[in-house]
Amino acid sequence: MHDALKFYGERISDILSPKSTNDVNLVSKGLVLYRQGTVVKLSIESDLIQGVVQDVTKVNVTLDLSFPSNSSCSCPAIDLCRHQLAVFFAAYSKEASVTEWVDHWKNKEDPMFRLKESLKNGPVYKEKSKPSKPEHTYSAWKEFFIRTAREELAIPPYFMAGINRSASNFQRAIQRSEPSNQQWVPLYRSIAYYMGLVHLFDLQSSTKDHFQEELLESMIHELFLAFKDEVHRFESSIRPFDSEEFIHSWIDETKNLPTGEMGSGYYRWDIYRTIWTNIITTKEERGAEIDRLSNQLPALADSLQIELVFWMMIHIYMVDGKDEQALECLNKLGPISCFFLTFVLEELHNAKEHARMVPFVEFFSKNIKAYLHDYQTQEYKRTRFLYNALQIIRPFCSAAKRFDLLERILRETIPYSLIPYSHYLYEKKEYKKWVELQVAERVDVLYEWSNQTKEIQKEQPEVLLPILHLQVVNLIAAKNRSSYREAVRYLKKLRTIYKKLKRVNVWESYIEYISDDNKRLRAFQEELKKGKLIDAAD
Repeated sequence: MHDALKFYGERISDILSPKSTNDVNLVSKGLVLYRQGTVVKLSIESDLIQGVVQDVTKVNVTLDLSFPSNSSCSCPAIDLCRHQLAVFFAAYSKEASVTEWVDHWKNKEDPMFRLKESLKNGPVYKEKSKPSKPEHTYSAWKEFFIRTAREELAIPPYFMAGINRSASNFQRAIQRSEPSNQQWVPLYRSIAYYMGLVHLFDLQSSTKDHFQEELLESMIHELFLAFKDEVHRFESSIRPFDSEEFIHSWIDETKNLPTGEMGSGYYRWDIYRTIWTNIITTKEERGAEIDRLSNQLPALADSLQIELVFWMMIHIYMVDGKDEQALECLNKLGPISCFFLTFVLEELHNAKEHARMVPFVEFFSKNIKAYLHDYQTQEYKRTRFLYNALQIIRPFCSAAKRFDLLERILRETIPYSLIPYSHYLYEKKEYKKWVELQVAERVDVLYEWSNQTKEIQKEQPEVLLPILHLQVVNLIAAKNRSSYREAVRYLKKLRTIYKKLKRVNVWESYIEYISDDNKRLRAFQEELKKGKLIDAAD
């Protein structure tokens, strides 16, 4: 680090106290100004830093690194002000982590923190030098990224879940070494984070420790989100005029994503589609990629590799609006494609391209049953996958008025769809189908759906007759006093419904049959008489 800048940071750390409310507010305001990007025209010399802060009014700041008391600001403040701190943070971020400086300042009076800091200077800790900036060539970038990944993304021999910061440390190391030309920063970070992910995938493939696998998964997810953010930043920014050489060298690195053995299939596919959606923008390049992928297929034997190649082709076809070719690939893959298809459906739904979704949802409805049976081995995973898919398909069917597709999917995926299908039929007032579903799945409707059955009894009481009759038979078969009482309760419900339907003769025949068929069950007969369902003299 710049020695004078380090000295200045130590001096203001000594001046400001974390126990002073005014000092804490001052540091917080300086951080806000710095993080909002209000510091412009920053100039760093050997012993002098100058900058302009775009606050409510523009102010000019000069920091004297050798004699901090000689620093000045054009604002009315007499002593150290928030503008000086903002300029200091902006300059400090070029050399080290502002967050670490603030953490050190906040905890400098904590005895445990001072002990930890003293230990860092001992032989147990290895001093890490600030990474130098690589030369402005792709090969130099790649070499630097790989070396930094090995240093920062290593799995510690001892760690506690939830506190590992390797992915964040790697990002900070990359950010400290990024080019001074801001136009290059999004591309620089995108490539760096991709290289970091590749390194983590290699570690993941070689570890067999459960806790390390969980740690690596967490690191991969964090770095993957950062990668996507930087790629989207690059897409929306002005590209450096000589960046094409870097981009094409990077694209060559990604060509083994479908056929390599690194990482899960989902991450490999999502990295690929992120790049080919946001980085590669010409139809000619996408057409050439389709040809390359097609030529790979005959030589592949691994099922996951074949699936990934097809899905990368599907993505490019859909980017170009060639939905028919995408559907052809889906049909070649068959039911296994339902997993990746949910992500495609989500993108189309978010873009409100409901017309394009129809053939893909139709494919999903025809293949989901086989997918759940053949490719999801555990009951809870089948249910979870279906519920996640319904979060996308249900609003689409509502917007497109294609409730037939929704019902087909729900019907095909019973029993995993039992609850959502029950709600669907109830909301559509298809009570007869609703009752048939509950009976087929042996659901205790009167207990589990008590509110719904009350409403159905008001609107279409006749559809409940099969459920009530079945409940009476099951309760009598239990052959105990409490179940007989319950049976009588349901018999009274039956009597009410038959009277409402003006079918009293049917009720009388039924109760006579029930009484005669169970005349040897003395306790049941007694309950019938108590309930006044039969004459006490009988």
